[in-house]
Amino acid sequence: MTGKNLIKKICSLYLNSQYSMAMVAEELKISPNKVRYWLEKNSIPRRKKSEAGYLAHRQRFNKLPCNIKKKLLPKERELLIASFMLYWAEGWKKNSKYIAFSNSNPKMMQLFLKFLREICGIYENRLRAVLHFYEDQSELKLKKFWSKTTGIPLAQFNAAYMHKGKPGTYKKRSKYGTLSLRYGDKRLLEQILKGIDEYADTFLKSSRLSSVGRAVAL
Repeated sequence: MTGKNLIKKICSLYLNSQYSMAMVAEELKISPNKVRYWLEKNSIPRRKKSEAGYLAHRQRFNKLPCNIKKKLLPKERELLIASFMLYWAEGWKKNSKYIAFSNSNPKMMQLFLKFLREICGIYENRLRAVLHFYEDQSELKLKKFWSKTTGIPLAQFNAAYMHKGKPGTYKKRSKYGTLSLRYGDKRLLEQILKGIDEYADTFLKSSRLSSVGRAVAL
Protein backbone atom coordinates (compact mmCIF):
# COMPACT_ATOMS: atom_id res chain seq x y z
CA MET A 1 0.00 0.00 0.00
CA THR A 2 1.47 3.37 -1.06
CA GLY A 3 2.07 6.18 1.43
CA LYS A 4 -0.94 8.27 0.35
CA ASN A 5 -3.25 5.26 0.29
CA LEU A 6 -2.05 4.17 3.72
CA ILE A 7 -2.72 7.60 5.23
CA LYS A 8 -6.16 7.69 3.61
CA LYS A 9 -6.96 4.21 4.94
CA ILE A 10 -5.81 5.14 8.47
CA CYS A 11 -8.08 8.19 8.51
CA SER A 12 -11.02 6.30 7.00
CA LEU A 13 -10.85 3.44 9.49
CA TYR A 14 -10.55 5.80 12.44
CA LEU A 15 -13.23 8.29 11.39
CA ASN A 16 -15.70 6.38 9.23
CA SER A 17 -15.40 2.84 10.56
CA GLN A 18 -15.02 4.00 14.16
CA TYR A 19 -11.93 1.84 14.73
CA SER A 20 -9.70 2.50 17.72
CA MET A 21 -6.04 3.33 17.03
CA ALA A 22 -5.09 -0.17 18.17
CA MET A 23 -7.61 -1.72 15.78
CA VAL A 24 -6.37 0.44 12.89
CA ALA A 25 -2.81 -0.66 13.64
CA GLU A 26 -3.83 -4.33 13.75
CA GLU A 27 -5.87 -4.08 10.54
CA LEU A 28 -3.06 -2.41 8.56
CA LYS A 29 -0.18 -4.30 10.21
CA ILE A 30 1.55 -1.13 11.41
CA SER A 31 2.50 0.23 14.83
CA PRO A 32 0.02 2.22 16.99
CA ASN A 33 2.60 5.03 17.11
CA LYS A 34 2.47 5.31 13.34
CA VAL A 35 -1.33 5.53 13.45
CA ARG A 36 -1.15 8.24 16.11
CA TYR A 37 1.47 10.15 14.10
CA TRP A 38 -0.59 10.30 10.91
CA LEU A 39 -3.79 11.21 12.72
CA GLU A 40 -2.05 14.12 14.39
CA LYS A 41 -0.32 15.05 11.10
CA ASN A 42 -3.76 15.33 9.47
CA SER A 43 -5.20 17.34 12.39
CA ILE A 44 -7.59 14.57 13.40
CA PRO A 45 -8.29 14.92 17.13
CA ARG A 46 -8.11 11.91 19.41
CA ARG A 47 -11.37 10.76 20.93
CA LYS A 48 -12.31 11.70 24.47
CA LYS A 49 -11.94 8.96 27.06
CA SER A 50 -15.72 8.59 27.40
CA GLU A 51 -16.20 8.15 23.65
CA ALA A 52 -13.20 5.81 23.38
CA GLY A 53 -14.60 3.71 26.23
CA TYR A 54 -18.00 3.58 24.55
CA LEU A 55 -16.46 2.40 21.28
CA ALA A 56 -14.26 -0.14 23.06
CA HIS A 57 -17.37 -1.63 24.66
CA ARG A 58 -19.15 -1.72 21.30
CA GLN A 59 -16.14 -3.33 19.64
CA ARG A 60 -15.86 -5.98 22.36
CA PHE A 61 -19.45 -7.10 21.83
CA ASN A 62 -19.44 -6.53 18.05
CA LYS A 63 -21.85 -3.62 18.29
CA LEU A 64 -19.95 -0.90 16.47
CA PRO A 65 -22.29 1.81 15.16
CA CYS A 66 -22.69 2.30 11.42
CA ASN A 67 -22.99 5.56 9.54
CA ILE A 68 -24.86 6.70 6.46
CA LYS A 69 -22.42 7.39 3.63
CA LYS A 70 -21.78 11.09 2.99
CA LYS A 71 -20.69 10.97 -0.63
CA LEU A 72 -23.37 9.32 -2.74
CA LEU A 73 -23.72 8.62 -6.42
CA PRO A 74 -27.03 9.74 -8.03
CA LYS A 75 -28.47 6.20 -7.88
CA GLU A 76 -27.38 5.85 -4.26
CA ARG A 77 -29.11 9.13 -3.37
CA GLU A 78 -32.30 7.86 -5.00
CA LEU A 79 -32.03 4.71 -2.88
CA LEU A 80 -31.43 6.83 0.23
CA ILE A 81 -34.52 8.99 -0.32
CA ALA A 82 -36.71 6.01 -1.21
CA SER A 83 -35.59 4.19 1.96
CA PHE A 84 -36.16 7.26 4.13
CA MET A 85 -39.72 7.48 2.83
CA LEU A 86 -40.26 3.76 3.40
CA TYR A 87 -39.04 3.99 6.98
CA TRP A 88 -41.12 7.12 7.60
CA ALA A 89 -44.21 5.13 6.58
CA GLU A 90 -43.43 1.62 7.86
CA GLY A 91 -40.59 1.89 10.38
CA TRP A 92 -40.67 1.97 14.18
CA LYS A 93 -39.62 5.44 15.32
CA LYS A 94 -40.51 6.05 18.98
CA ASN A 95 -38.39 5.21 22.03
CA SER A 96 -36.31 2.64 20.21
CA LYS A 97 -32.69 1.53 20.38
CA TYR A 98 -32.94 -0.40 17.13
CA ILE A 99 -34.07 -0.01 13.55
CA ALA A 100 -37.31 -1.93 13.01
CA PHE A 101 -39.01 -2.23 9.62
CA SER A 102 -41.98 -4.48 8.87
CA ASN A 103 -43.66 -5.28 5.58
CA SER A 104 -45.30 -8.09 3.64
CA ASN A 105 -43.96 -6.92 0.26
CA PRO A 106 -40.74 -8.77 -0.67
CA LYS A 107 -39.49 -5.97 -2.93
CA MET A 108 -39.89 -3.38 -0.19
CA MET A 109 -37.88 -5.54 2.19
CA GLN A 110 -35.18 -6.06 -0.44
CA LEU A 111 -34.99 -2.34 -1.16
CA PHE A 112 -34.67 -1.35 2.50
CA LEU A 113 -32.03 -4.03 3.09
CA LYS A 114 -30.11 -2.77 0.05
CA PHE A 115 -30.07 0.64 1.72
CA LEU A 116 -28.84 -0.78 5.04
CA ARG A 117 -26.14 -2.84 3.36
CA GLU A 118 -24.86 -0.49 0.67
CA ILE A 119 -25.48 2.96 2.15
CA CYS A 120 -25.13 2.24 5.87
CA GLY A 121 -22.60 -0.61 5.78
CA ILE A 122 -24.31 -2.72 8.44
CA TYR A 123 -22.91 -5.89 10.00
CA GLU A 124 -24.78 -8.87 8.54
CA ASN A 125 -24.52 -10.98 11.70
CA ARG A 126 -26.48 -8.39 13.68
CA LEU A 127 -29.58 -8.53 11.49
CA ARG A 128 -32.58 -10.22 13.06
CA ALA A 129 -35.92 -11.19 11.52
CA VAL A 130 -39.30 -12.16 12.96
CA LEU A 131 -41.98 -13.83 10.86
CA HIS A 132 -45.67 -13.06 11.46
CA PHE A 133 -48.02 -15.62 9.94
CA TYR A 134 -51.43 -17.24 10.30
CA GLU A 135 -52.24 -20.75 11.50
CA ASP A 136 -53.19 -21.95 8.01
CA GLN A 137 -49.74 -21.03 6.68
CA SER A 138 -46.51 -23.02 6.84
CA GLU A 139 -44.00 -21.37 9.17
CA LEU A 140 -41.02 -23.28 7.74
CA LYS A 141 -41.89 -22.57 4.09
CA LEU A 142 -42.37 -18.87 4.82
CA LYS A 143 -39.11 -18.64 6.76
CA LYS A 144 -37.26 -20.28 3.88
CA PHE A 145 -38.92 -17.89 1.43
CA TRP A 146 -37.93 -14.81 3.43
CA SER A 147 -34.43 -16.12 4.10
CA LYS A 148 -33.87 -16.57 0.36
CA THR A 149 -35.49 -13.21 -0.44
CA THR A 150 -33.54 -11.18 2.11
CA GLY A 151 -30.28 -13.10 2.31
CA ILE A 152 -30.69 -13.40 6.10
CA PRO A 153 -29.74 -16.88 7.36
CA LEU A 154 -32.45 -18.91 9.10
CA ALA A 155 -30.25 -18.95 12.22
CA GLN A 156 -30.86 -15.20 12.53
CA PHE A 157 -34.66 -15.56 12.57
CA ASN A 158 -36.14 -15.16 16.04
CA ALA A 159 -39.20 -17.08 17.19
CA ALA A 160 -42.08 -16.56 14.77
CA TYR A 161 -45.41 -15.10 15.86
CA MET A 162 -48.57 -16.90 14.77
CA HIS A 163 -51.75 -14.83 14.50
CA LYS A 164 -54.87 -16.82 15.18
CA GLY A 165 -57.81 -16.25 12.92
CA LYS A 166 -60.16 -17.92 10.48
CA PRO A 167 -58.50 -19.62 7.50
CA GLY A 168 -59.55 -18.15 4.21
CA THR A 169 -58.63 -15.95 1.31
CA TYR A 170 -55.31 -14.09 0.98
CA LYS A 171 -56.93 -11.06 -0.62
CA LYS A 172 -56.59 -9.04 2.59
CA ARG A 173 -53.27 -10.42 3.76
CA SER A 174 -50.04 -11.48 2.12
CA LYS A 175 -49.51 -15.10 1.20
CA TYR A 176 -45.94 -14.57 2.40
CA GLY A 177 -46.91 -13.42 5.87
CA THR A 178 -45.21 -10.32 7.24
CA LEU A 179 -41.52 -9.96 8.04
CA SER A 180 -40.25 -7.72 10.81
CA LEU A 181 -36.63 -6.71 10.38
CA ARG A 182 -34.53 -5.48 13.32
CA TYR A 183 -31.03 -4.05 13.58
CA GLY A 184 -29.67 -2.80 16.89
CA ASP A 185 -27.94 0.54 16.32
CA LYS A 186 -29.41 3.57 18.08
CA ARG A 187 -27.03 6.03 16.45
CA LEU A 188 -27.84 4.81 12.95
CA LEU A 189 -31.54 5.06 13.77
CA GLU A 190 -31.00 8.67 14.88
CA GLN A 191 -29.27 9.42 11.57
CA ILE A 192 -32.18 7.92 9.61
CA LEU A 193 -34.80 9.87 11.57
CA LYS A 194 -32.80 13.08 11.21
CA GLY A 195 -32.49 12.47 7.47
CA ILE A 196 -36.24 11.91 7.18
CA ASP A 197 -36.95 15.23 8.94
CA GLU A 198 -34.45 17.12 6.79
CA TYR A 199 -35.81 15.76 3.51
CA ALA A 200 -39.41 16.34 4.60
CA ASP A 201 -38.62 19.96 5.50
CA THR A 202 -36.84 20.46 2.16
CA PHE A 203 -39.75 19.05 0.15
CA LEU A 204 -42.34 21.02 2.11
CA LYS A 205 -40.37 24.25 1.74
CA SER A 206 -40.05 23.65 -2.00
CA SER A 207 -43.80 22.96 -2.20
CA ARG A 208 -44.64 26.19 -0.36
CA LEU A 209 -42.40 28.23 -2.66
CA SER A 210 -44.05 26.70 -5.71
CA SER A 211 -47.51 27.53 -4.33
CA VAL A 212 -46.50 31.13 -3.67
CA GLY A 213 -45.10 31.39 -7.19
CA ARG A 214 -48.36 30.18 -8.74
CA ALA A 215 -50.38 32.56 -6.56
CA VAL A 216 -48.25 35.54 -7.66
CA ALA A 217 -48.64 34.51 -11.28
CA LEU A 218 -52.42 34.49 -10.89
